[in-house]
Amino acid sequence: MWLAGRAVRGTIVANYDGVRVTMRLEHANIQRSAVRRGSQVAIQIRIDAIDQVVEVRGHRIKLSRPATLHALGVVLAARIRHRAQETLAVTERAHIDAFGFGRLIAAYQPQAWRRLQAHWPMAMSTIPVEIQVVGHARNTGNLVNPITVAGG
Repeated sequence: MWLAGRAVRGTIVANYDGVRVTMRLEHANIQRSAVRRGSQVAIQIRIDAIDQVVEVRGHRIKLSRPATLHALGVVLAARIRHRAQETLAVTERAHIDAFGFGRLIAAYQPQAWRRLQAHWPMAMSTIPVEIQVVGHARNTGNLVNPITVAGG
């Protein structure tokens, strides 16, 4: 529910350096607003997500290195942004305001809302949605060298 401004739990599986990494959401701060862009209104969503690395499958990666955790944070942000954009595309095609964007526009840009209200949510697909995601991957030390199970 990134676009609705709520995220309380979730898991992201991503590939990093040929390794499958699973991260679990620890905390998310999501800020949403409606802003003017010239004569148009736009929805802004900023997501700051902190995830904990819970599983690594493949060769070992150095989770103790800040550069590795930073790179995992970039991968995390890209995955969250991609999921949010996919979800947004589905709701726009169906003309469903599942995330309360109309309420955001009414609260932050009442003049624009008066113009859009009569044909909302059909007009929703014409409103740009700017999604900015910052991801932070953490290693608590509980997972340094994953267990490898040998056959049989």
